[in-house]
Amino acid sequence: NVWQKVTGPTVLGPLTGGGPDRDPTTNPVTQIYDNTANDARYYVGPIGSGNDQYYYGDPRIGGDGYLDSTADNKYGDDVIYYKNANGDMTTENPNDIVSVNVNPNIVTVIKGGTQTFTAQVLTRGNGANSDGVTWKVSPAGTGTSIDQNGVLTIGAGETNTTLTVTATSKKTSTISGAATVTVTDDPNAVKSVAINPSDVQVQKGSTQTFTATVTKNNGSTDGAGVTWTVSPAGGGTSIDQNGKLTVGDSETNATLTVTATSKTDPTVKSAAAVTVTAKPITDTPDIADDGSGNGGRVLTDDQTGDGKWVEIARNGGYSLIVRANYINTYSNGHYNDPSWQILNYASQAYKGSSVNNAINNWFNGANISGNQDKLSATARLRQFTVQNNAISALGTASTTAGMTNGFSKPTNVKIPSGSNDVAFALSYGEVANFCSITHDIRGANPQMQPSSNIATKNFAKITVPQVYEYGAWLRSSGDVSGTMGALDYTGRTFQFQLSSSTSSESGLVYPALWVDSAIFN
Repeated sequence: NVWQKVTGPTVLGPLTGGGPDRDPTTNPVTQIYDNTANDARYYVGPIGSGNDQYYYGDPRIGGDGYLDSTADNKYGDDVIYYKNANGDMTTENPNDIVSVNVNPNIVTVIKGGTQTFTAQVLTRGNGANSDGVTWKVSPAGTGTSIDQNGVLTIGAGETNTTLTVTATSKKTSTISGAATVTVTDDPNAVKSVAINPSDVQVQKGSTQTFTATVTKNNGSTDGAGVTWTVSPAGGGTSIDQNGKLTVGDSETNATLTVTATSKTDPTVKSAAAVTVTAKPITDTPDIADDGSGNGGRVLTDDQTGDGKWVEIARNGGYSLIVRANYINTYSNGHYNDPSWQILNYASQAYKGSSVNNAINNWFNGANISGNQDKLSATARLRQFTVQNNAISALGTASTTAGMTNGFSKPTNVKIPSGSNDVAFALSYGEVANFCSITHDIRGANPQMQPSSNIATKNFAKITVPQVYEYGAWLRSSGDVSGTMGALDYTGRTFQFQLSSSTSSESGLVYPALWVDSAIFN
């Protein structure tokens, strides 16, 4: 197959590529989703099988715009690409060995005693390699040796006070890890710290409890315990002194190291390897909160390049954020005057409406003139925006069903620019559950229901002008003909009339986005 890179659903148009004769009919052309900035435009592949698959591609930078290779041979200026765990194309093989972790990595062993070591061989893609390691100890005095199961024996006549145990990858002999061994005559000295588990996967936003056993050279347990640390620790990641690790929702490090250090002898410690995994994307997002009931996080202008944005929900390592202020849609002056920035929906449908078009124009910088707002082409926000299904998850305002039938859902496909419906208006269900003070439910008693305390805290972080007729338009149609969902300045979400005979048919536009939660780091 020949693959052409696209950054989201789009009309591909005429294609070139397909081998040295550049005839696409010789190799069927298929789209591939991939969003790396400096990758190729065309690929042939996958070539090989299993974990060893790769592609030939024409480089975006330095390439001639044509795919010269076939599946049998690489030609011209094409280079080899690999698909990593995120679905991106890269010239770095994710199966390359990058490190070897030895456990325990600092230990004290009595003369005549033994110590068993284990080794974890990690690849660039954060997977474990099963080819194993070669063990070595140096310097090694009389009677000191290590077998290929990692069992170190210290000779009774060992004269060296410090030894180094090395585990070298069998697949890549230039990559190794080491442990430091202190040799002692004291049977009461701390020998080792053992962590359980020593190798574990932990999902973002989840916890894992570790235990540690401190053993003396005489085989007894040292009761003083250990000090726990974790590094590197990204946003929200920490470990308490009971060994409970919390991996933050915004953690960007793929691997962490949890270390338990003996309180009796701080030179003796051991480490556990933690592989950080993404949370699965579900059909129902969670309300965003800091864990203390204060609501979601706030992004500053430095973090977005577009002023203040507020996190109101989370799903699978992604955050639903809404602009804290409306966008200016009027081109001829009156900037930040809400009475000039209002729009009429005109019809009871979000797709193709004035609100939908205004948000798409703002995101893509299209059809913008005068004082109309647009998202800067260099805004940091663009680096984290992802594709979503908001355009097909519209929901219904002011109904029980509307509380759950309008949840949008992110994907892992980054869309920095050039696509419609990446940015969107919030739905009734999203506002009622995540960002409001009250919400209306038709037929309920009372009809106006209180929203959650966290939703109230989130609403307090956005700015809706305190004029009744200027609420924020939603993408959900009302349950009554001629209405669309809206959120007014009091924090009440219900629906506005679309009829021009009333003063309440006009509303302001507040774009929302699904973004990678790493934007908060």
